[in-house]
Amino acid sequence: MASSSVPANFRGVEQSLNIMRQVKSYFSVGMENVLEVATDMADYSKAAEDSQVQRVREIMLSYVKMERDLENFMTAVSRVMEEGGRGASDLEALLDEKLEQLSQKNDDRVLSQHEKVLEFEQKILDSQNPGNVPTAVGSSASMQEDDIEMTQAMVNTKCPYTGQEMVDPVRNKICKHTYDKVGILEYIKRRGRKARCPVSGCSNSQAITSADLEENREMRRHIQNLKR
Repeated sequence: MASSSVPANFRGVEQSLNIMRQVKSYFSVGMENVLEVATDMADYSKAAEDSQVQRVREIMLSYVKMERDLENFMTAVSRVMEEGGRGASDLEALLDEKLEQLSQKNDDRVLSQHEKVLEFEQKILDSQNPGNVPTAVGSSASMQEDDIEMTQAMVNTKCPYTGQEMVDPVRNKICKHTYDKVGILEYIKRRGRKARCPVSGCSNSQAITSADLEENREMRRHIQNLKR
């Protein structure tokens, strides 16, 4: 019988991570509920009051922020497990160190580019402009040059596994998450059939292989534009 790859002293931690993944799914449910409210606002009000929109927007952003913070914690725990083998006190300090490293990369401006926030903004835009030809939130057709530059600056260009700026971005064809090619291939090689999407809480439970990866040309162009 094959032994588990998770050290015995970390099996309780692994169980806790599974619970946290379930908690993350609750955040997704909350976001869907907010979208339902936005749909109701679009259906029953030609132009919802700014104060109403802002309250609902803040709720959506709070879910996105909680999701990010939980993902940071899960990522930190996973990295501590990978670097395990130290004493308990050292592990606690290592976890604090990993959390601090991840929190330093937090940028609340990125929250507004979460797919659910963009979907929410599109619904509100539709309610405020009934009968107009739909224009996707964040599209170049509806933005001035300064707005485009700001949106570009808010896109996260860091690899979710290495935490470093992506050089050769590739996208997972299954879950659509993007990673740096060198980092993700090293991860797949090391973990083998146990490799999963390194984005904590990803709903895709399938093993990730190099065949699942494709070039993310949009992200590559975005990175190149940032370097100009």
